Amino acid sequence: MKRNGENSPKKRSKQLKPHKLDLSGRKLTDRELKKLISRSSECVEELDLSHNCLTTLPEGEYLETLKVLDLSHNRLGSVLFLRQCRSLQQLNIDENVKLLASDRHIAVHMLPELSVLNGEEVTYRPFIDKLHGHLSNKVEDIWRKFSSHMKKHHSEKRNERCISDFRNVVMKDVTGGPKSLSTFKDFLLGEIMNTLITTSEDNSITEHSEHRSPHRVESRAGKENIAPEKLPKLELTYKPCHFLRCHSHNNDIEDENVKIWKCAFEPDTTNKGETTQIVATCGGESVCLIDCSSGHVMKKFTRADEEFYTVAWATVSVGESGHRRDCNILAAAGLGRAIYLLHPEQLIQYCELTGHRAAIQSLEFLPDNPTRLISGSDDMTMIIWDIDILSFDAKLTYRKVKILHAPSCILHTYSPAGCELTVAATDSGCYGWSTSNSSLNRSPALEYVLPFQLLDRSFTHSEVICDGLVPIR
Repeated sequence: MKRNGENSPKKRSKQLKPHKLDLSGRKLTDRELKKLISRSSECVEELDLSHNCLTTLPEGEYLETLKVLDLSHNRLGSVLFLRQCRSLQQLNIDENVKLLASDRHIAVHMLPELSVLNGEEVTYRPFIDKLHGHLSNKVEDIWRKFSSHMKKHHSEKRNERCISDFRNVVMKDVTGGPKSLSTFKDFLLGEIMNTLITTSEDNSITEHSEHRSPHRVESRAGKENIAPEKLPKLELTYKPCHFLRCHSHNNDIEDENVKIWKCAFEPDTTNKGETTQIVATCGGESVCLIDCSSGHVMKKFTRADEEFYTVAWATVSVGESGHRRDCNILAAAGLGRAIYLLHPEQLIQYCELTGHRAAIQSLEFLPDNPTRLISGSDDMTMIIWDIDILSFDAKLTYRKVKILHAPSCILHTYSPAGCELTVAATDSGCYGWSTSNSSLNRSPALEYVLPFQLLDRSFTHSEVICDGLVPIR
């Protein structure tokens, strides 16, 4: 007979010696990894899962013993599954294009022992603690106002309405941190609210367990101070016409993980400044041309080794002298570090531009010179390309005009017409470069200070992230 607990997971873990497990470069999916995680991985301290196709990790006791984890070059869309890795000291989640700065902050907050992230020392934990304390004080103030109006014998339905009102007020009124970390802020607010609500429910159970089945004790907010304002009814002037899922991995209709990173409407070659009904979308391994009037996917360009997340259109003049005509070209790029120039009528690749050393986040044709293309990358550079297009039948030639250097990863660029200037949103703020041929300066000529930086001087460059630019006319 076996003794009680002899073969329990905890007993077996104690008998195994810590070891390292390397499963990198196997193109593993979530399902395949779950099959591989077995008894041999129960006491793993170092786990290398880089260069696979993972979106999460299977649950298990092996997560509790991990100290070093490499998940770089995968398809992660969240880091919440790391919550169980309480002993983790080193983590690499680099080259997961769906992860944002907020995800890195969430990982640091959840993992108290984490000291190295993506190969760099974690230096912004004091900022996280400061922000958490700031938000906690504000949420607790709102909660106290709710608690002072509580009626202990509310029905379950009214208690649920009360919780909903409390959450709505917090999400609407509580602010803090830069907008680029809004997802991280919302994560902290949710965590703080859940703690307060759970504590209140536990106290309610203790107080009323002898008399009746426990109810939640939160009450509806008093209308005079707490209830959120009712928004006026708005008449919608649009309605959704088509719902498409055309970027799924291997055309799997059940794939809900692939995200659409960018879309751009095709310019109208016969009416300058206008667009057609055709929109180019990119995400996952494909670029699609979609007719918005019919909802049909007209063309699809696919590369199994790519993760596309930026596209750009340009109208260029092609053909021999005296017989030239305007024609559109489409540029696409992503994790593969190459730029693909596509013929929109057939959506076939007729040129590939290489030069970046990391994922390409942004593409833009200069409005005053459509044969000039600017690409922004995670390698902290922007390359200005000159593309010579005589004919789609002839061999295209291109050259690098200039390489501009940024202080951090470039996420988006904007070049206003009539101005030899390019503005870039980066991981450490917003900067401007001169694109003039006569300018020899490759570093930013301008730095744009954002309003919240002026209000709170405690923010460092590592805490200021700009990930979008929109022109206002």
